[in-house]
Amino acid sequence: MADPDRTAVPRPRLGQLLLEAGLIDEAALATALARQAKKGGRLGTQLLMAGALKESTLADFLSRQLGVPALSGLAEVELTAVELMPGEVARALQVLPVRVVAGRLWLAMADPSDEAALLNAQKACGVEVSPMVAPELVLSYGIRRFYPVPQSVVPWTEDLVPEYTRRSPVDLEPF
Repeated sequence: MADPDRTAVPRPRLGQLLLEAGLIDEAALATALARQAKKGGRLGTQLLMAGALKESTLADFLSRQLGVPALSGLAEVELTAVELMPGEVARALQVLPVRVVAGRLWLAMADPSDEAALLNAQKACGVEVSPMVAPELVLSYGIRRFYPVPQSVVPWTEDLVPEYTRRSPVDLEPF
């Protein structure tokens, strides 16, 4: 039986908070919710994609709501921080190392309350970590920018390449 004193109070939803703050209108929220239902993803991302909010406005709002610093732009990202985390870890956890202050690595993430991601990042980097908030689109772009995925090179062998592609253009007959 549930303890009546420990009933969870639901947190206000992002859309409602943005409406109350006057940062979006009902139409923008309805459009973003419809896009979210159809395509998935975070509501903030859908609002950004629709042009209803700027990245900096969303980041500042989330920062105030969650009580953590916001990543204001990729110019803030220090390479010394990026070098502490392997790219596979950053991509898997969807976090972006921003800076190191007093031996602590600050990580931008869409959900700074994701304790599992913070723990995994700390284990991977071997240093204490602290969360920052950033819109999902900013994170995606930052991760691609600072951790580019190398194009895999497929070994070309005689068995895999059709015979006609091994000839020079001069060897080929006209159509």
